[in-house]
Amino acid sequence: MFLSQITSDELKQSFIDLAHYVAGVDGHVHESEQEYIEQYMYEMGLEELTPSDRTLDQILAVVEDAHTKNIFFIEILALIFADGHYNEEEKQAVHVIREAFGFSLEKYESYKNWVISMSNLQSEGVRLVAED
Repeated sequence: MFLSQITSDELKQSFIDLAHYVAGVDGHVHESEQEYIEQYMYEMGLEELTPSDRTLDQILAVVEDAHTKNIFFIEILALIFADGHYNEEEKQAVHVIREAFGFSLEKYESYKNWVISMSNLQSEGVRLVAED
């Protein structure tokens, strides 16, 4: 959605690292999560980018400005809700990211609600297009 606004190679790498971290935090990368990561790569104009072995803290430390934090957080929430599940490992990862970025619970809830609404609208659009 917003990743085309990220122009720094370092931030692109950090986002891909974060996406891979979050997608695999529960021990399994769901097919829909992998599809999101591939869409992210396409949106950022990346053909291939191998995730690094940085820790979550190292990944998040690179993200300094508010605008980029907002983009990362919204896109990661979209990834987390891509498979329709929000398990404890994902909740913990979101908590760590939210805290590292200095976001309030209210901001988190606002972003989460928006992401869920957008996901529902997208699903409805897919259904409408598929109608005879």
